[in-house]
Amino acid sequence: MSVFPIVHSLPEETISEILSPALKVSDAAFCDASLVSPFSKYEEPTSNYLLVCKTWLRIATPLLYSTVVLRSKGQAKALSTVLVENPEFGQYIKKLRVEGGYGPPMHTILECSPNISDLFLCTRIFSSDNTSGLCSGLELINPTRLILWHADHQGLGNRTYLQLLDALVAAIPEWDNLRIFQPSFYMLNHPSDRIAEEIAKARKLTTVVVTQVSHVSWVYNLYKKCPLQQIQVKTSAPVEPDSRYRKQLHALMENPKIKALLRFNYPEQPTSTPVDSMQTTTDMELPSIDIVPSLNPFFKPLSNAALHIADKIWDRVLFFAFVDPHPGQNPVENFRRCPDLLLVSKTIHRLGIPHHYARVYLHCRSSVRQFRALLSKKPAIALHVRHLVVHDYTAYHSLRGPGDDPLSAILSRTSGLLQFGDVRTANTTHSASSDLRTIPWTAFEVLGKTAGPTLRECCARIWAVEDASAAVFNELKALRTLMWDCDTTFTGAEKVSGDGLLNLEELHIRSTDLSFIRVLSRMRLEFLRRIVLSTEVDCKLLFEVHGPKLTELVLQYKHLHAFRGKILTFCPNLQVITITEMGGPPGFDELNSKGAIRPALTKIVFDVPECQWRKTRSGLEDKNIIFAWDTFFKLFEPKKHLPNLQEIEFEDCVWPTNERDIEKSRWVRWAELLLKHDVHLADKNGTRWKRRAGAK
Repeated sequence: MSVFPIVHSLPEETISEILSPALKVSDAAFCDASLVSPFSKYEEPTSNYLLVCKTWLRIATPLLYSTVVLRSKGQAKALSTVLVENPEFGQYIKKLRVEGGYGPPMHTILECSPNISDLFLCTRIFSSDNTSGLCSGLELINPTRLILWHADHQGLGNRTYLQLLDALVAAIPEWDNLRIFQPSFYMLNHPSDRIAEEIAKARKLTTVVVTQVSHVSWVYNLYKKCPLQQIQVKTSAPVEPDSRYRKQLHALMENPKIKALLRFNYPEQPTSTPVDSMQTTTDMELPSIDIVPSLNPFFKPLSNAALHIADKIWDRVLFFAFVDPHPGQNPVENFRRCPDLLLVSKTIHRLGIPHHYARVYLHCRSSVRQFRALLSKKPAIALHVRHLVVHDYTAYHSLRGPGDDPLSAILSRTSGLLQFGDVRTANTTHSASSDLRTIPWTAFEVLGKTAGPTLRECCARIWAVEDASAAVFNELKALRTLMWDCDTTFTGAEKVSGDGLLNLEELHIRSTDLSFIRVLSRMRLEFLRRIVLSTEVDCKLLFEVHGPKLTELVLQYKHLHAFRGKILTFCPNLQVITITEMGGPPGFDELNSKGAIRPALTKIVFDVPECQWRKTRSGLEDKNIIFAWDTFFKLFEPKKHLPNLQEIEFEDCVWPTNERDIEKSRWVRWAELLLKHDVHLADKNGTRWKRRAGAK
């Protein structure tokens, strides 16, 4: 059933209210004078809503054009063309934010928009900018509010900047409606102070908005002859005002005229607050909440419910109370005494114990010993442990038996363990193992025997032994993720069961012995899909056997080079490959698909350390590296060897936020080259570059 008949049956006023939140720009965003524009985010354009149907096009057009933000010459040119072809659209424009010069099209835009009431201008103008259209068009409008934004002092003194100042000074006397002025910077002894003085001469201003308390005195002295009604201080309230802030505020309060005009507009407060209602040091604190006393002080929640129902409800409440405890808290104190919540009642204590010990963090050897002592006294607690992380634990490698090692004693009791260690917090792309703590091999064997049927994730550095048995892997029947950092040698690899690590999906190999690779090659590993490789050992045998199963691979560049262009031959179903520790670009033959019939690869991730982009001594950008990557992308022909490739991602890619930086950005340059092949360039968050309006 189509939804369009339902949409068409709604009144247009209702559809307008539905679309307004998506299309309208908030006044806070429109006025935002941050160093990075709030409109620099790479998101889908809101104009896409107009493409749904003709009804939405008709209703949404006034909403879309009510606030216009221009951030490039291409946008300005496109808007001017639209306004010439559709003059009625210019009537809808009420707010206009211009973040540059943008050339002659600005004259057309201002000429076609007679109803502009709010004008936001960026006075950070460079010599390469063209302000001719903006300068000639300012006299054609009559705004009520003027907002000037100057992010820093770059560009001051050049000809185009001074031309814009002259145009503003000439236009302000003609702006009869101007009542609100908002400078985002201190204009005293600033080239822009001529604008402030010209506004003062008009004597029409009713509201001035400043960003700091220190600007209030300057504003009042300059505009005290105007019919001022308020001076707004639009800034974040300091949690603990320093002595300087106090002195400035008290000095202002001593002047009754300034005090009557001041309004503090904090983000936490949707409306302006008169200074009279402000207090001193503690005025920034949240107000206390009065708790109404209970009418029945003997009331007991769920007292009339059946016991099993009450237990289920309280159990669910306690689940959220104990979920994901903060890793930074002292675990020793937790084991020494229960948190206050468990002391509320016997019911809460009984139901809360499983949640409290579901995630256990042992930060040192002493906490390991204390937790073992606790389990000796209360063995039932071990059955509740689901996630165990051991930090700063030095293995008792000189001890032989599990009874001598407190960690082995703990693991011998935790039969319901789901996760040992945490793969997400470990540095999986480098060979260094300082962030993984060494545990005895005997502890790993105990872990397999005790928690093998339930353990899903294992991440640990294991003390190496010689001639160990690989039978421990047969015990880990439920394991899905394994981070292996152990140089143990295995004997009898040919006797390994094919059902070892039966459910393994993700394998991280940091440090290992070649015998471990032979052990893995004897297993079926039917569900293996992802491998993260950072070992020095030759793993070609592993890929010969299990490569066709893989859909994702992370490896260092030196490993890719060692495969000599056969990586996609070994892994024809690979969809994502991440190449780490790179310097220059890879060779074309290293990403070649020769021998693979139409490889499935859709995404390549390049992890290039920041230091590789810069020279060691000067810290300046290394032009040789940039040139090498430029050459790579110019000659790169993905459709020839990688027909399914859709995206290339750089971990250190940062998209530029203004037109000037866009023109110089290497990321944009490479993204435009890739778009010619229908391949996107993305940053580490997956944000893709989108071709700008007017770009070729």
